[in-house]
Amino acid sequence: MRILGLLFSLFFITHLTVAQLSSPSRYLGYELGSNFTYHHQVINYLNEAHTAYPKKTLIHNYGTTSEGRPLTLLVISSEKNITRLDKLKSDNIIRAGLSDGKTSTDVPFVWLGYNVHGNEASGTEVALKVIHHLLEGDEVKLNDALDNLVVIIDPCLNPDGRERYVNDFRMKKGKFNNSSVGHWTHKERWPTGRYNHYLFDLNRDWAWQTQRESRLRYEVYKEYMPHVYVDFHEMMPQYSYFFGPPAEPIHQSITSWQRKYQRIASENYETLFKENQWDYFTEEIFDLLYPSYGDSWTSFNGAVGFTFEQGGHGVAGLEFKSTNIIQPITLKGRIEKHFETSMISIYTASENKKELLDQFEHFFDHSPNNGYQHFIIKDSFRKRKNIDRLLELMDRHQIAYSYATDDFNVTAFDYFSNSELKSKVNKGDIILNVHQPKGRALQVLMEPFTERTDSLTYDLTAWALPFAYGVEALAVKHKINHSFYSNQTFKNNSIEENGNTLFIPWSSVDNIKVLTSMMGVESVFYLDRDTVIQDMEFKKGDSFIFQPNKNLMKDLIKESSYKWLSLSEDDFNNSLIAFKKPKVSILGGAETNALDFGALWYYFDEILNYPMSIIDTENLTTSKVLKSDILIISDGRYSPNTKKVVDNFVKSGGKVILFEDAIKIMSENSLTALYESLNRTEVQETRSSRVKGRKATNMNAAGCVLKVSLNSESNISNGLEAYFNLKQNKTFLPLLNENYNLGVLNEDALVSGFMGHELQERMPNTSIITSEKLKNGTVIYFVESPVFRGFWWNGMHILSNAIFFPYNE
Repeated sequence: MRILGLLFSLFFITHLTVAQLSSPSRYLGYELGSNFTYHHQVINYLNEAHTAYPKKTLIHNYGTTSEGRPLTLLVISSEKNITRLDKLKSDNIIRAGLSDGKTSTDVPFVWLGYNVHGNEASGTEVALKVIHHLLEGDEVKLNDALDNLVVIIDPCLNPDGRERYVNDFRMKKGKFNNSSVGHWTHKERWPTGRYNHYLFDLNRDWAWQTQRESRLRYEVYKEYMPHVYVDFHEMMPQYSYFFGPPAEPIHQSITSWQRKYQRIASENYETLFKENQWDYFTEEIFDLLYPSYGDSWTSFNGAVGFTFEQGGHGVAGLEFKSTNIIQPITLKGRIEKHFETSMISIYTASENKKELLDQFEHFFDHSPNNGYQHFIIKDSFRKRKNIDRLLELMDRHQIAYSYATDDFNVTAFDYFSNSELKSKVNKGDIILNVHQPKGRALQVLMEPFTERTDSLTYDLTAWALPFAYGVEALAVKHKINHSFYSNQTFKNNSIEENGNTLFIPWSSVDNIKVLTSMMGVESVFYLDRDTVIQDMEFKKGDSFIFQPNKNLMKDLIKESSYKWLSLSEDDFNNSLIAFKKPKVSILGGAETNALDFGALWYYFDEILNYPMSIIDTENLTTSKVLKSDILIISDGRYSPNTKKVVDNFVKSGGKVILFEDAIKIMSENSLTALYESLNRTEVQETRSSRVKGRKATNMNAAGCVLKVSLNSESNISNGLEAYFNLKQNKTFLPLLNENYNLGVLNEDALVSGFMGHELQERMPNTSIITSEKLKNGTVIYFVESPVFRGFWWNGMHILSNAIFFPYNE
């Protein structure tokens, strides 16, 4: 008996010391799904999971958001796989062709990403449940999956946005849940929790990498290069549940295997939903054309990317009921559905691990026989910083490039002329070859035209980087048989520092950033015309600083393309004008479109590093705006008070720059030339009131690229060799007085992407950027936001022109 008692005691003590992870409900102190969890609680739970199972998990803290919240992954697998995780990762990089060597492991990675949109808030709650089940579940199927796979849990891709939503909801939550549509918990305050700190949609930023969260996550993503990526979303409550395959159009770079695996997984999801009698739909609405979604960009990086969408969203709160919804939607129910599809995604990958690994390796063995074989970026001193920006993005995406060692001729598509022609490639031009591991991604980013199987799409239909960056480029369909240098030091970047005049061309946003930082510290001058001095050609807008302090400037000017010249002010024959550093304000708040406002805020803060004031429309008065020289107003719906204040500002001599629907502030003012002209023509509505659906496609512009004819006499064209507009709405403005029309569209303006034929017929001889004098002030109208999504550098340049140069009729 003593022995039996001792054995029982040992058994009991042993089991007491086995680490166990509390359920989310027990850990949080409330039932999962009865409230929304704060981000710090989520991070604490990840740490708790790692403490409980240190041999089966790895915590990966990969940075912080703009507001300082931690970005954290939890990696879960068997003890054997966690022990050799570095080897698993290195083998996967070898499979992708990004490193040399031989592989000796066969374990795929599955990445589950939750809450990229902060107010689709069930996702993070789901992540907690998935973590607990993976670590505490003990069924054979689960253990097999963890032997076969490494699972990466990304519990919240957008902590700042989600915390905004959670704080707002918890502040409004009372003792009882209220499911009625009109209750205030179902109405978010501006700017809602969908977006990150700068109000960007992070599910549109995977390819462009503008946002801090995107860049930090991508560095970790490239360490793992997962074979399956699942992106969990929510949509409005009236919809059921969407899982792939995606709708058409599907980008041609998506492989037949990726489509096949979507269908394999879809059959498993369908079985689940039918067993539970849950409604669902597939192959509708959510297409896979635009490259910068979570599911699309991961697919262009070898994974099979999935999007899951379920009815709920920030509207639903904890419980929601409306007249067209039979059963109330609850947070608990939303958690359950996403949890089940999370687990099926893991099991499906486990069951297909060999083919996932084989097809992943095949994806990167990219040697196409058809289509463009090379892309060439024309080197240029004036556009050097734009080129550097583009190449930085290529580096981030692990896309290799080299430099031409001599001159030669090619037959190629020229982006700027939108035509096929014979072109000269010069020594030092950048060559990008599609025959490389990341060749598919390269083709997607650079393709002049994107093939579509359907004109009805969820987002942009054109995005080629030469248009976005405003750099001359060629696309070549034949192989180039020339030698190239792959070492960047081949380029001769040495700058002759003799001379006492600093010359910085007004030819890139980076140059503009340097020049505006000097305004107020040094006297900065610009040319008001094209000029030739001592056989050197200078362009209108080119900028000069005479006899500056070189020691103070030597570090700053490295961020620009510049030259030191032996010239004086007298050499310029009265063609120089001194810059004045303007005081700028922008409107924010509930009347503004959060996305467009955020892109403008980001442009000043992170791109230009230029101080400005943000004035809330709720507290807008004339006295506040009169402290500024320039007032910029993004898309939105503006009140009579706002319109009155803006009118007073213009009459007082201010410059107003209006985007999209903000144009109505002045187009409805009977004193403006735009009002008079619109009343003689058909008024065309903007994006916010666009008719939806297939019948409307004849009047739609689905994110197409237009080449705009700029007024060369106006300062709006300074430093721009060509201007390409990313068109998303169906608005064109009528031509005003000849000198007012800053950017005009001709018959051949459409260069890439989809525009309905009726809209194309209306386009010629209309304006997309126009202006007018009003009393003592100036108004500039932009039909589209030129700072859209923070990646359209061509647009940021033209906005800089509108801000920093005076209006000239």
